[in-house]
Amino acid sequence: MTIFWFWYGMFFFTEPLKMTYNEDGDRMLKIAIIHGPNPMDGKDMDGEITRLETEDEHEQHIVTLVDFLRRHYKDDQNLQQLKMTHPIQTACYVFTRLGDVVFIDTTGANPKSHVGIGTFMMPEELTEKQKVGLKKFQNQIADYNDVRIDYDIQYDEGFFDSQTLRGTGKNAVSVIDRYLEKVATSKKMKQFFIFLFVSLLGETFLFCAAFSLYRISVFVYNKRKMKVFKKYFLYCFMDRIIQR
Repeated sequence: MTIFWFWYGMFFFTEPLKMTYNEDGDRMLKIAIIHGPNPMDGKDMDGEITRLETEDEHEQHIVTLVDFLRRHYKDDQNLQQLKMTHPIQTACYVFTRLGDVVFIDTTGANPKSHVGIGTFMMPEELTEKQKVGLKKFQNQIADYNDVRIDYDIQYDEGFFDSQTLRGTGKNAVSVIDRYLEKVATSKKMKQFFIFLFVSLLGETFLFCAAFSLYRISVFVYNKRKMKVFKKYFLYCFMDRIIQR
């Protein structure tokens, strides 16, 4: 499925949105990061979940995210280039390129209303710890009724293109299970094709080696045969000279 995040994001994400409150009901979730191999504050955070929350429901997502990365990714030049004027999806895309999963809470009102909407932006690959962290975060948003997952994300001249899975209704978060199954199937297929390629490559090498040995043996045999023929010819020639 193709999505045009640029124009969609410029309109949608700049609007003030209500976010899902935490258990104490005083802070609202804006963004969640399920860390991958990219360190934070110089520490390995693989599989850990960072929730970016705020007390101000009118605070834009990009403000929350840029403030966070300026404090915790001081040595990461790619992230430090992000500004509050960037669309939120552009900033989140940079995180995915560094291997992190990003969840954007796009509506989620007070939990008492049992409403929650959010979008995941996925990196090219998930670590095993990230998969565990994703399942853990799935439990944290279990009451959401609209969850979208964008993966295989490509960026070209201001437009984002991706594949999309979506879950709606009472068990919307089950889309995460579907995504993980898809990842597992894709990994198995990739491993199969690698195995097939290596096997064919090995068989091709063995065939070439066997054929080369055959050609060498034929050459050696013919060479030896030629030597025998020369000796026989020389013997016959000398014998005729002697008889004369």
